Amino acid sequence: MIKNILSIDSNKFFLKMLSNILLKYDIFLSGFSKFDEAEEFLEKYLDNIDIILLGNVFSDGQTGFELSTILRKKYKFKKPIVMITADFEENTIEEARRSGINLLLPKKIKESELIKQLKMLSSLKNMKKRYKVLVVDDSKFYRERVAFELEGGNYEVITAENGIEGIEKAKKEKPNFIILDVEMPGIDGFETCRRLKAIPELLDIPVIFFSSITDIDAREKGIAVGGVEFFSKNAPLGDMITFLASLREVIENKNRKKAVYIEDSSVQQHVVKHILAKNDIELLLFSDIKKIDEIIKKENIYFILYDLYLPNMSRKESFTFIRKTKEKFPEIPFIVLTSSSEKSDLIDALEAGANDYIIKPFLEEELTLRVKNHIRIKESFDYIVKQNETLKVLSIKDTLTDAYNRTHLDAMFDMFISRYNRKNIPFGAIMLDVDDFKFINDNFGHLTGDEVLKKIVEKFKKSIRPTDFVFRYGGDEFLILLEDINEEGLDTVLKRIDDNFFDFVLNNEEGVFHKISVSKGALLYNGEEKKVFLDKLDKKMYEEKNKFHEKKK
Repeated sequence: MIKNILSIDSNKFFLKMLSNILLKYDIFLSGFSKFDEAEEFLEKYLDNIDIILLGNVFSDGQTGFELSTILRKKYKFKKPIVMITADFEENTIEEARRSGINLLLPKKIKESELIKQLKMLSSLKNMKKRYKVLVVDDSKFYRERVAFELEGGNYEVITAENGIEGIEKAKKEKPNFIILDVEMPGIDGFETCRRLKAIPELLDIPVIFFSSITDIDAREKGIAVGGVEFFSKNAPLGDMITFLASLREVIENKNRKKAVYIEDSSVQQHVVKHILAKNDIELLLFSDIKKIDEIIKKENIYFILYDLYLPNMSRKESFTFIRKTKEKFPEIPFIVLTSSSEKSDLIDALEAGANDYIIKPFLEEELTLRVKNHIRIKESFDYIVKQNETLKVLSIKDTLTDAYNRTHLDAMFDMFISRYNRKNIPFGAIMLDVDDFKFINDNFGHLTGDEVLKKIVEKFKKSIRPTDFVFRYGGDEFLILLEDINEEGLDTVLKRIDDNFFDFVLNNEEGVFHKISVSKGALLYNGEEKKVFLDKLDKKMYEEKNKFHEKKK
């Protein structure tokens, strides 16, 4: 985090304006118009300075390059130094690099851009992992320009003058990124990239084409040979480190939506994976269809990308795979990504159930927009399913106690009876009624009464098995259904209920105490009609309730 900046600039008006800008972002500026005025400040506060901003020429004839050299050598200042200048001459970059300046910024830079660049530079200097970048360009000027900018941003930079040298250095150095000029003598950037991607250990290194030509044809050609980005040579200084920082975030981000990509070309897998990673999508890569069902069942998959023609698969088998996958997983968008532009393939793919059809070569924007549309559709579908599940739960649950309701009891009871008749699976039931519930409401309040009902259901659930069901039968009456149980099992559950209610006591401010208890009636089902069985159960429960009232008297 940037807190303190030292600025040395002969323009006092500029220093005042800069101070006002930085204060809006809680950054304090110490400004001086001459270096000798700043030296005493440097002696005292050097360790507290986060960044130094320099002008390019001073009234005493000193230059910003000379001051930077002094700051690096005499004061051993290791944090970022930025020169803000109105002039960029051909030798400016070379001098800045030699004198230890990290970044050159124009005098007329926008406020938002200035703050972004300063924060970016500060964060890069504190970066734990230092990324390695290979720059391949036949122009010495552009090699030095990119090297200056990236070294100022704490990147390790290796350079090469042509494609052949670049390939050799890539094999030796294994960089994190390769920045590659398109127009070079000998083999051009596209051919260099194609050869790089043919080397397995270099396949996953992102290649960024560095060119003044960034039209649609060039970008399509770049994607076809395995390049993942285009960066314009006309971009201002400072943009490259911001651009690479965004790519680093993509690489380091682990919290992404997952999708499946079935493609036999490892180069295409690499390109598409990188493009979609920028949109928070992690592609799970496969070269055949063998494990697709398994991975879809295991992971939350947002969509499937599929190359229509895979080795060892006929045209018929390919469309059969689409049809069967959509039958099994209709909610997952299925997108065909293929080099086939045949209308018959498109029609057959859509008839088989594919949701979209994208033809290679494609533009990054086209793929991204189509995928985003399908993700939105998938998320809408998931939301509807979730809402339906919620509605289903609400339709069978008592909203106060979270026990199942009377409607669901009727359905479950019929199912238990059916299984009893068909498979001879025994079941039993316990009917329960809260003792003196009116007394609780009258003396402790209806809100307390509601809380008692909730806690009672929690105690019932603690007393039964995961396969048993608790229902709210009436106001303060409950029923528990227990399948595959005998008399001994029912007695065990009744004892657990008693144990769980042993210390359930209420008290209020008036000193009224009340022990919560329930009257219970338990029976095994014996083939009678449902109404007859429930009447028997009700009668048994009330027998115990009468005993409770007799005991109170």
